[in-house]
Amino acid sequence: MTSSIPWSLLKVKPLLDEVIDLLERRGLLDSTCFVEKVGAPDERVVRDVASLKGEKA
Repeated sequence: MTSSIPWSLLKVKPLLDEVIDLLERRGLLDSTCFVEKVGAPDERVVRDVASLKGEKA
């Protein structure tokens, strides 16, 4: 299943493992990126969202 509609989920870091599992089950993990601290000097963009699994909030 692919989605052509862009979605944004905010404030998900405490639930990140569960969100990653859901995205994987829905077949959306490959088209997902994780962005935190948008606009800040330490902004981070991660395209391999699965690599974030297990990361502490």
